[in-house]
Amino acid sequence: TTTFNDGDISDVGVIYVDKVTSDADSDVYIDLGTSGINLEAAAGDKIVVNDSALDVDFNVKGDSVADLLYVDASTDRIGIGTDTPDVTLAVGEDGVGFDVKFYGTTSTKLTHWDSANDRLTITDSTKLTLGTSNDLEIYHNGANSFIDDAGTGNLKIRSGTLQISTSSASSGNVMIDSARQITLDAGSGDVYLDAEGNNIVLNSAGTT
Repeated sequence: TTTFNDGDISDVGVIYVDKVTSDADSDVYIDLGTSGINLEAAAGDKIVVNDSALDVDFNVKGDSVADLLYVDASTDRIGIGTDTPDVTLAVGEDGVGFDVKFYGTTSTKLTHWDSANDRLTITDSTKLTLGTSNDLEIYHNGANSFIDDAGTGNLKIRSGTLQISTSSASSGNVMIDSARQITLDAGSGDVYLDAEGNNIVLNSAGTT
């Protein structure tokens, strides 16, 4: 063991060491082992990077991603896969996507941002809930899709013109327009309730 007193060490060339220990706390040290560099501290201690709060960025490189983790000190932002984060936490860059997954405690329950397909996927029976008391639930259970108004108030669907269609959209449409006329397109002609609610029109010829 070689001990250096407080002060600068200069003009000594190369020093080969296995471990660098703080003289203030022997539990704080840098371990230079054959498996890599380890920063060690005792329970309750902390390891601080950029303790002087200077404009010094922190960059972790991956095998194929140059900016696997990038902390931009000047903007107080963190980038994953980017060295120019434009918000507090940015994953990837515009046009250069990275996948993100959020896992639940239950197996197969997760939310996946699929960058290759530009879509957010929520697995079966994993609910998207809205409202402080989880008042609205949207989910697919593997067989059917559900929109559940499970909390306070009514479920209101509002639009200038509301149209409900089959997947083919060629027939089976229900439309409510801004004049409050309800139209049912059964494929062979319209059936609708007029705006006053007085007449049911069975076809385009105007039969009532």
